[in-house]
Amino acid sequence: ETLEKQFDTLFKCVSLTYAARQNARLKRRWPLRTMIIAAPDDVCNALRGVEDLLLELSNVKTVDFVQKARSATEEGWVSANEGEIQVHLDARRDEELLGEGLMRDLARRVQALRKELGYVPTDVLEIVHIADLEDESIRLLQPYLRDMADLVRAKKVQLHNDRKETEAQWHESQLDDKKVTIAIVGRSS
Repeated sequence: ETLEKQFDTLFKCVSLTYAARQNARLKRRWPLRTMIIAAPDDVCNALRGVEDLLLELSNVKTVDFVQKARSATEEGWVSANEGEIQVHLDARRDEELLGEGLMRDLARRVQALRKELGYVPTDVLEIVHIADLEDESIRLLQPYLRDMADLVRAKKVQLHNDRKETEAQWHESQLDDKKVTIAIVGRSS
């Protein structure tokens, strides 16, 4: 019974984080730095027991639990509430968060292309090329190339400003208001 209450509370808070993100037009795949949950002690204690899961499902790096709510109008923060629970998200993103979010967005598109091309989840790709990226995007993504390769099960991920830099079979994909192209080369077991 205690575990059921913990998970009911967890899912309510995760739902509130999604609502706050939606209000601020922040995608769930894009990580955020901090979340503050203002709620009674019993709610905070229940959430502390499933904190790792809360952070993972909410895609937030850290959480603070408080009994008193902060100002909902504080700059850079978005919030949602239901009953006695308030969830506040720090919507400000630094370069690290932007790079990780961009990587996750692109990885999702590579995964969709893998599936479309008939690769099975156990296939390890030789290389994934992503092109038509701006210099700023390439710079933000550089620290996350190994993580992206692991996510998409590839030995290597290469980034390009222009698809003409590499001869490959390119596939177009939409990334927000920009077009990117992706090429998958080979597989190994």
